[in-house]
Amino acid sequence: MRKPKESGKCVQREFVKEKRKRKSKKEREREREREREREREREREKTGE
Repeated sequence: MRKPKESGKCVQREFVKEKRKRKSKKEREREREREREREREREREKTGE
């Protein structure tokens, strides 16, 4: 984790952007897993009814 040494809005914005990029990669994988689970549940409900 890089800590912004300069106290400024521009530096903070870049820092936040980096955090979002790092999070997005992990969140995308988690969202894909969630979507797969949702699809499995939908299929189970369809077969169950």
